[in-house]
Order: sequence, then C-alpha cells, then structure tokens
Amino acid sequence: TKLILLDSLLQEKMNRLLLLVIFGCFVVGNTEVIPANSEKKVRLKLLEDLNHTNVSIIRIHTKVSRLIQNEENLTKAANKENIDFVTSYAEHLNTWSIPLEDKTDSLEVQKSLCFEPKTSYHQNKPASEISVNVFNHNNEDVELEVTAEWKNSFYIEEDEIITVNVTQGSAELFQFRPKPGPNGDSENYLIEIKTLVNNNKCMYVSVNKPGCPWKDHLSVIENSELWARMLKTAFFPIKLSNFPGEFVMTLLPVKNSSTCFSEDMHADADEDVKTVEIKVLKIKE
Repeated sequence: TKLILLDSLLQEKMNRLLLLVIFGCFVVGNTEVIPANSEKKVRLKLLEDLNHTNVSIIRIHTKVSRLIQNEENLTKAANKENIDFVTSYAEHLNTWSIPLEDKTDSLEVQKSLCFEPKTSYHQNKPASEISVNVFNHNNEDVELEVTAEWKNSFYIEEDEIITVNVTQGSAELFQFRPKPGPNGDSENYLIEIKTLVNNNKCMYVSVNKPGCPWKDHLSVIENSELWARMLKTAFFPIKLSNFPGEFVMTLLPVKNSSTCFSEDMHADADEDVKTVEIKVLKIKE
C-alpha cells in the first residue's frame, strides 16, 4: 500500500513538472473553429508568471488558418474580409484585425494590450483570465489559435539596449521613463534604432505621449506626434518638455516595403523578420 501511495505521489509531481515545461509559466492556449459570418468569445486562462512584475504588459498571439483546402471552393468562399478581435483589459478597449487574403493559408498577428501597468488596479492582482471576442466576417470557417503571455520588456531606461524582432502585421511598443534628475522635463534625448537583420524590410517608428489607445495600427500610426519610416538606421531627437515626462515608441512594419524604395527592393524583404537594436541616450548640453 505504501509503495502504491508513493508511486501515486511521484506521478502527480511528474505531471505538474510536465505542465510547467509545456506551458513555461505563461498561458494555456486555445484552438477554436470560428464559423463563417459569426461571433465567438474565446477565454484564455493565464497561469501565474514567476517573472511577472507590476510593469509587465499582456501580449496576445493570434493565428488564423483556413479550413478549406480545395482551391475551387476557396475561390467561392473568399470575400476578403477581416477577422476582428476585441478585448477589454484594465478598463481599456483593445482591437486588432487579421485580413484573410487570397492564396494565404494562415496569418499571424501579435497584439500588446494597452493599459497603464504602473497605475492600473491590476498591478497587485494579475489577471487570471482574458476574454477575446472574435468576429469572422468571411463566408468560410477558420481555425483560430490564440495564446497570451506577460511581456516584461515594456519599459526602457536611459542607455539601456534592447534587441527586438519585428514581424509583419505586429507592433512592438516600449515606454521610456527617464531617471530622476535636477533638470526634470527640460532634458533632451536621442532615440537611436539600428537594424541588425534585414535592412530591406521597411517599418514605421513613431513617438507619442503615454496613454490608451496606442497608435499601433497602420491606419493611425501617421497620426502620431512624431513618425518616420526606416530601413537601416533611425534617429529621433526628443525634447522631454513636449511629453509628460515619458513617451511611447512604436515599431510597426509597413504592408509593402516597396513604398520605401526608389528602385526594386529585395524579393523577400516583407517575408523575413527584421531585428533592430533600440537605445535612448541623453543629449548633453
């Protein structure tokens, strides 16, 4: 009897260890079929992340795949509409879309949920569940894979170097908060962004005041207070008095990099990941 009990306890511990290895202390993901022209609510159970802090934000990964494999049926079904996503977190509404384009089997978009991690009432009690409403406006069923995780690399400090991969359709956001100093908001800074991988992929870089909603869509990013498109290197001089002590940087690939070239661009520019290095430096008078 004792041997059986010990074996049972050992098996339970192994199962718990297996769960930690599989899920990495992040989130239990969901795979759902979203019927044509329908709405569905998807619930994500979040496991507590051991590295979670009160400055972490939530990042949701969504992947939409077609279920129709026959090309003739696919042509009849496709009506080039979006798959829309809506979720509310910390009293802020977040929306994003995945366009179901022709001759595309699957598309992925990652969305960082906008809220103020340092002032939100969620900071002392991290969320245990996230609900996402999915709207399929197409004439075909689709398969949705959705997961989420805590992102700890949201705040960036002076002279800190952050390396990030930028993928098509997904924005990367960072908020800069300067070190306390005698000059306060009169300080001047320089944002320096260098491409490490894929100089041919074009992306937007924008700077805005903190606050929701973020300007992290192609439809609104040019409404930013500062913005430019870059290929290899970008520099932004920032006068802190124009911002409330902090500012948010957004990196978002353009839909077609050919708009950034006067001549023919590299054929695989938009298919490959772009890796960049970000640094914020204080400009000394």
